[in-house]
Amino acid sequence: MRIKRKALKLSQARLAKLVGFKNQSSISAIELNQHSSSPRILRLAEVLNTTPEYLLYGHSEKLHVASPVAPYNVPTKSEELKLLKAFRRLSKSQQEKFVADVERLATANDELLQELLHTKSNGTDG
Repeated sequence: MRIKRKALKLSQARLAKLVGFKNQSSISAIELNQHSSSPRILRLAEVLNTTPEYLLYGHSEKLHVASPVAPYNVPTKSEELKLLKAFRRLSKSQQEKFVADVERLATANDELLQELLHTKSNGTDG
């Protein structure tokens, strides 16, 4: 994490502020591997333009965000981290099936939301 932070010319204090920590001691502790499972690891990855995997395991993948996160029913950062850790323990075929299942659920959720919005805009909710 220190390498990414320095590459972006961020001080520990500035990074702490961007991520939402009260002070730089949390950043220092993470860099010293004293708190590697911070619930703010996803936000850290975002700010440092990398992935949580890189920060946790040293993989050098770059963060690619396909679309913004929906503003409704967003899980907490700690839930996302738990999901990521569990996902990484699955086999490749299990990961592919899981992603397909989640995509189906998300698509169904999007369609339901659109239907509800359409119904409400037509004044037929009730």
